Amino acid sequence: MIEISQPQASRTTLKSSIYPLVKGLIFLLILLLAISIFEGSGSNFILEACLTVLGFGAGIYILIFLFIMFKSVIKSNNKHIINGDCISGDGECYFNVTIDEQKHKETYIGSFENGMRNGKGLYSFTNGDSYDGNWKEDMMTGTGVYNWNVGYDITIKSPKLYEGEFKNNEIHGRGKLTFASGKVQGGIWDYGVFKED
Repeated sequence: MIEISQPQASRTTLKSSIYPLVKGLIFLLILLLAISIFEGSGSNFILEACLTVLGFGAGIYILIFLFIMFKSVIKSNNKHIINGDCISGDGECYFNVTIDEQKHKETYIGSFENGMRNGKGLYSFTNGDSYDGNWKEDMMTGTGVYNWNVGYDITIKSPKLYEGEFKNNEIHGRGKLTFASGKVQGGIWDYGVFKED
């Protein structure tokens, strides 16, 4: 079976979206306290501050709260935008990856839809491997080229380059695998396992 590296997910999960909510609520409480100190020192100052927030300036406070939440959600799940539109367009972003307690970055340049990799794009893995091809809902799916960074640890059976079809982050469908030795094996692959010429 031929194994390939797995890309980091770019969509925001429920767990990663709780942190921005807590951060926003803390900001709102600090804002309420600041308003209460600024506007009066009576015995009902927290109540007065709440009424102020719910009153005339509620829209401004809600917009600030939503801005803080949205900014944090974009950075959640270790996805950081470098350039462009990494939500629904073309952009460049990186992902923080921890391997053996050391932090590394993996990069993606390409198309996004609903915050996920969709369309054509290039993903560079921490280990030096890369995938240039089609994506569907954050998964290598469609046609593409996977390049292994074989470095100095070359054996005759080390894969070097695969050109062909992928499905759900696996080599699947018609494709051609070139080994470090120069040998080429082409045909039909079933989730990383060669089936026929």
